[in-house]
Amino acid sequence: MDKTNPAITHTQSPEEAAYFRGYDDCKKSNKKNLASGILESYYAPVIGYEAQYQAGWNKAQEEEDKKTVRRAGVGPLIIGACLLIVGIVGLFGGFAMFFSPVSEVSGLGGYAFLSSVAIALSGLGLLIKGLVATFSGRDLDDK
Repeated sequence: MDKTNPAITHTQSPEEAAYFRGYDDCKKSNKKNLASGILESYYAPVIGYEAQYQAGWNKAQEEEDKKTVRRAGVGPLIIGACLLIVGIVGLFGGFAMFFSPVSEVSGLGGYAFLSSVAIALSGLGLLIKGLVATFSGRDLDDK
């Protein structure tokens, strides 16, 4: 009985054992690499069952890649929210400046308003990208 995977019983076939060994080895490899920063490979396929071992390894790697994308989505989410807030605040300031008497003299009201729109839209774009990456595990930069 394998202690790392409680679903595995002593009645499993050699194919299943190779699959779960590949899965567990990949998980151990990812954990070790994150903790120590040392690249140590646990890749040791079972002779005669290399395809099943590789399938288990690939499944665990796919799960790890999804976690990485979700973690990477937090940065754009935070930056997008901040830019959106700054842009909205700037919109109010630019709008007020546009209708002030100073704007007629300086002509800066329209530029302040338009730059605030650009900041708010870029913030909204980053916010959407961060939300998609965080909650779906899919990176929008991938094609």
